[in-house]
Amino acid sequence: MTKKEMQKSGFTEKLKKKFSLGGVTLWGGILFAFLIFFDQITKILAEKFLSDGKSVKIFGKFVQLRLVYNRGISFGMFSDGSVASKVAIIVLTSLMMLALAAAYLLIDKRRKTLRLSFIFVVAGGIGNLIDRLIFRMWQADGVKGVRDMVDVSEIRFGSFNFGICNFADFFITAGAIMLVLSFLFFDSDALFPTEKYRKAAEESAEERGAGEQTDQSGENAAMPSAGETNAGTPAEPASRAAETEQTRDIKQGEEHHGDA
Repeated sequence: MTKKEMQKSGFTEKLKKKFSLGGVTLWGGILFAFLIFFDQITKILAEKFLSDGKSVKIFGKFVQLRLVYNRGISFGMFSDGSVASKVAIIVLTSLMMLALAAAYLLIDKRRKTLRLSFIFVVAGGIGNLIDRLIFRMWQADGVKGVRDMVDVSEIRFGSFNFGICNFADFFITAGAIMLVLSFLFFDSDALFPTEKYRKAAEESAEERGAGEQTDQSGENAAMPSAGETNAGTPAEPASRAAETEQTRDIKQGEEHHGDA
């Protein structure tokens, strides 16, 4: 194997390690599936045990369990929206989840916090999207909506409170917090990266430089050298060509002299 082939092979292996579907990505898929399962099972249990209007106190009046059906989005927002707005929520949620899932697969595996934030946001979004599709929340009558069961409405920040939510909402919130932290600290492209991610950024820069060097080496190998003609044969040096021409003239002069 030539040096050029070895460099290209090494660079390809690094790309496979960063973007392959095994390893970290596989565990991310398992976590994603578990989060959706956990969200759906808690909703099923809430319907089974809290459907009669019963409430269960967890932390006094601040955290209670009681079942409500939310026809809006996270934490009960936009519950009174029109049918068109609710259809728009479903479409936009679907497109956003697809975009984030694609980004998760394309992002370097070493950007763990950013990838983890995508897992939580997408899992939460799909968990609530399942409810919106099952209960056809865009219909005007006879619609339940997204199943919420964690009442934290007594936790207030001024006039704002979190209302009643579900675990999918918690996943989205956790993912959003991780996303902010990754932009600030825990990512190779963060504004204030930690030492770990600063080193990861340097490694990525070195790998990009190695890839560009490999491409440049391939281009140089494909170009003919200065000592070769377009046909690929060595060009005859100018001094040797002149010497050959001079020798030919002398021989011709001797032949003419002999004939005379």
